[in-house]
Amino acid sequence: MAPPSLVPLGLAGFTLPLCANVMVTTLIAVRIWYLSPRRSRDSCGARFPMDTSRRAIDIVVESGMIYLAVQLVFVVYFAIRHPAQGIVAVIAVQIYVRNCHLT
Repeated sequence: MAPPSLVPLGLAGFTLPLCANVMVTTLIAVRIWYLSPRRSRDSCGARFPMDTSRRAIDIVVESGMIYLAVQLVFVVYFAIRHPAQGIVAVIAVQIYVRNCHLT
C-alpha cells in the first residue's frame, strides 16, 4: 500500500489512463455503431467488413472494456486504500500486458 502522502498523486496517475480509456473505447464503439451493417456503405463508399474484420473489431472493443473494468476496480481500491489493491494490481498488470499484445 502506498503511504498516505502519495495517495493523491497515485490516484491522479491511475485516473488519467482510466479517463483516456473511457474516451477511446466510447469513440471506437460509436464509430462501429455508425458504420454498422444497418448502413451498407458509408459516405465515402467503403463497405463495412462482415467476417474476419468484424471479429477483430469485437476483440478490440472487448479488450478495451476489460481494461476499463480492471482499471476502474484498481482506482477505487487505491482511493479507499483497500488491502485487496495488491491483488488487483497484479491482475491489472497482466491485463495491461495482454492488451498491449492485442492492439
